[in-house]
Amino acid sequence: MYADTNDDKLVNGGTGKGGFAGIPADEMGWVDWAGYTFETSDEVQIKTIKNGALWPYIKDTKLYQCPSGIRGEMRTYSIVDSMNGFPAYKALGIILKNRMQIRKPADRAVFIDEGRVTLSSWSIPYDREAWWGAVGGGVNNEWVPVRHGNGTTFSFADGHSEYWKWTDPRTIEFSVWFSDADPYQPGNPDLHRVQRAVWGELGYEPAGRQPRR
Repeated sequence: MYADTNDDKLVNGGTGKGGFAGIPADEMGWVDWAGYTFETSDEVQIKTIKNGALWPYIKDTKLYQCPSGIRGEMRTYSIVDSMNGFPAYKALGIILKNRMQIRKPADRAVFIDEGRVTLSSWSIPYDREAWWGAVGGGVNNEWVPVRHGNGTTFSFADGHSEYWKWTDPRTIEFSVWFSDADPYQPGNPDLHRVQRAVWGELGYEPAGRQPRR
């Protein structure tokens, strides 16, 4: 509905006001950002939802939250980087801005069920065989959601949604151990599948499937 009334433009997948965290000055993120902490009240969190660009089209706060998400968090879904989200790969021109740019919309992910509030849009590399993160206690910018039985749910540009159960134990290990697990996972079919859903293709030549540990 947002695209229908905005000349096919995709809503900004970032969180916050125009001019903040890569959001153009004349745009608003699909939801606002409140610098969440464990003490951020439900009222403040709901206000950030109502301040967002999607609120005029989705005026029910319950639709922004999975019932089994982290308690006390009013928003548990995120838009992926490629759908007008954080311009991590801006120079490559693969951050889509318009609905007409989406080829094979049934294959392209838009929302991901993270189960918690996240800083901006959800990130996964385009040009390397890895999740978005660092090794050995470094900063992991994005976890891999392990939801509803070691998987998570995506919604797609054609409007349907799918539950994906992870098949490689390294995927779950990366999410559970987070800062200590290796994000570089050659041959991980979960990684390849998600990267293709987010970016439409792999920006590298994948390695062969690695043996399970």
